[in-house]
Amino acid sequence: MKINILILGFSLFLLLSCGDDKPGNTAPSKPISLNGANYTCEVLRPTLSWSCSDIDNDKLTFTLKIGENATNLTEIASNLSGTDYTFANELNKSTKYYWQIIVSDGKEETIGDVWSFSTVGEPKTSIVPSTPIIISPKTNVKTGNIDFIWSTVVDDKGMENISFILNINGEETTLTDVTTKTLPLKAGECVWYVTAYDEDGNGSESEHIKINVE
Repeated sequence: MKINILILGFSLFLLLSCGDDKPGNTAPSKPISLNGANYTCEVLRPTLSWSCSDIDNDKLTFTLKIGENATNLTEIASNLSGTDYTFANELNKSTKYYWQIIVSDGKEETIGDVWSFSTVGEPKTSIVPSTPIIISPKTNVKTGNIDFIWSTVVDDKGMENISFILNINGEETTLTDVTTKTLPLKAGECVWYVTAYDEDGNGSESEHIKINVE
């Protein structure tokens, strides 16, 4: 009788133990690029496509990261329910981009590989403004109102794209549409020069002129 009771108790223990053993969640598979690991796209608003699955049939969401440096990617879209993404704005021409997909099933994440693609076309070019030429003064001058004069400069967009910074003894004055400035100076040493810069942030600097104001 004791043996039967022991066997019945052991069987019940096994039944309860097996009933409590529920399988855990399995992370989603690693995303696969449907565009190829590396390719060149003919458009500036490409569509990126990928494939991914989940053995538990959980609902998957995706995060897209992209950048021009494979080790410095920026998240540009998250909680994507589909497996493709079309850029709303045009990308830069003749540029190599790197991208990566991170998939989540709500419990675990799987990070995909880093893939790349290149855009076609000529890159944007910007010509540095020509160097301003100092005209006057280049020699010692008397105190009072002094005319500082330099040459005009142009860049790829012409003179209308240029501004100047007149630097006199470290004090800067920003000027537009003019190449001359009259300022009163007291006696002493004077160092002056002009920087030309354009709307693209390119700049060129004239020679530095040192004079004495007598």
